[in-house]
Amino acid sequence: LFSPRHVFLLKQWTEVLGQRRKIEFHRKSRLDGLVCREEVFGQTILECYEDRSDRLISRTIFVRNAQEERCKHQGGATLLAGDGFSNNIVVKVIDQYSRPE
Repeated sequence: LFSPRHVFLLKQWTEVLGQRRKIEFHRKSRLDGLVCREEVFGQTILECYEDRSDRLISRTIFVRNAQEERCKHQGGATLLAGDGFSNNIVVKVIDQYSRPE
């Protein structure tokens, strides 16, 4: 566990090398409301939010290996995976919002 005054505002960092990573932030410490980010390398990125004015509560990003997808599609956004070894293409993004009160 990290101190609430940690430079990156981290609460906890859990990682299984080459497979997954989960990062938790102290509540209300980030301006964007991000409290958790969980990444399964080469598959998904899940971000959880709290207390946002736009009511966004989660974002799920589905990714695929760029080399495999290059044969199927031309274009798309490419991002470096958290494992640092492979490039991924964003295939789909799902945002979830809370209902108005």
